[in-house]
Amino acid sequence: MSSTRNLIRTLLGYAIAIFTLVPLIAYGATPSVSAGIYHSAALHADGTVRTWGSDIFGELGIGRRLSIATPNAVVGLTGITAISASSIHTLALKNDGRVFAWGSNFYGELGDGTTTNRTTPVAVAGLNNVVAISAGVYHSVAVKS
Repeated sequence: MSSTRNLIRTLLGYAIAIFTLVPLIAYGATPSVSAGIYHSAALHADGTVRTWGSDIFGELGIGRRLSIATPNAVVGLTGITAISASSIHTLALKNDGRVFAWGSNFYGELGDGTTTNRTTPVAVAGLNNVVAISAGVYHSVAVKS
């Protein structure tokens, strides 16, 4: 019964994080936002990314699996021009045409040559000159120039 209570408490904690309204203006100009199933990401005018919500697989990119209700900076990302959040992973496009990914990697959707989940951004191997990105449920796509 204790594990059932903990599961319910955990699920309720995620629900609170999901349905918490976050005034993004307080965090600076936000030219772009993207929502996954249980997490959200905001791209700021200064090229940084902030995420919040559920972090079961590392989809927040904050370096630890910790669900949070307020935006936190993604570790080590600057110069970002586009973001895309999927169900349980997140992508970011850097101003030099490289793509970074983090979160669930069950099917290799992070593109780093492994199936290891990542709690911080990793560069997508061998991909450059990218102009657009999109994160699907269990896959990621990119458009090259």
